[in-house]
Amino acid sequence: MGAGRILLTDLIDDGCLFSATGLPLADRGMATALTRHRRGRAVRHGQMTHRLMCPASRLDDLRRAVPPDDLIRVTVVADVDVTGLAPAMARCQADPRIVLTAVEYPLALSGRADTASGLSRIARLVEETEVRLFAEPARLDDVPRLVDAVHGLRPGCRVGLRLRCAGPGPHAFAAPDAYARALVRAAAGRLPVKAVGCAELATRNFRAAHPTHFGVLNLLVAAARAACGGDAERVAADLVRCDPSELVELVCRLSPEAARATRRLLVGCASSDPMTTVADCDRLGLWTQVSTGAGAEAETISETRSRAGAAAS
Repeated sequence: MGAGRILLTDLIDDGCLFSATGLPLADRGMATALTRHRRGRAVRHGQMTHRLMCPASRLDDLRRAVPPDDLIRVTVVADVDVTGLAPAMARCQADPRIVLTAVEYPLALSGRADTASGLSRIARLVEETEVRLFAEPARLDDVPRLVDAVHGLRPGCRVGLRLRCAGPGPHAFAAPDAYARALVRAAAGRLPVKAVGCAELATRNFRAAHPTHFGVLNLLVAAARAACGGDAERVAADLVRCDPSELVELVCRLSPEAARATRRLLVGCASSDPMTTVADCDRLGLWTQVSTGAGAEAETISETRSRAGAAAS
């Protein structure tokens, strides 16, 4: 398998219930979201994980909307504290139509100033289960303390970091240098990272007057450098690259071993519009380009959209 395909396979989570900044869309109907999600599943494009990200406060809405004969893989994004999250998770785990794969928890919800105690409280929810926890620090500068807290948990806890690229306003967009330091520290601590609030497009779209999201390719190249021991300054430079051809070239230079190390670090990216993200990677020739070396015939997003439409009808 070629390096590019290793990087892109099972990368994009379906965040259609969230805005491009990673915030829940309260006005998006669950039926609409499930229709979009099923269309994505029908595509079966290898870049998509086909996991639906759902706010914890809407899990009961999801259960009411899922047809009796369906099976859906769900990542729960906490927007309530542990006392509200635990019973919602229990109801999902008892529902044969829902496979709970991960919980993403912003530690700011814990109301505890101490990172270790806040993490320990939420980690108990997933102990001795196959569910992975991704803990989001209140600030990127808290990542070193969070990494230490994760290593202080009981052995067997499957815990990684949730790192937010963007938020509800300019002040909430991650600074490249801070995000780079967080990636480097996570790599040093051998902890997996899930990126949220990513750009819907594959690369960063720079506008001088406004902060912008990091694209999926920016994140992959930056994670590759961090996973291979690069310093934070060079990782930050990768996050702000705006030339798609330059990013594609950097991706294609990676060896398969470096690509696997990259994906052990960056295990997923959330997109509010996965089909658009995948289509942009196709536009850059990435999926086709990386497939030829593996001896497999690539399917472009235009082909998969056609199949999805046929399946939905």
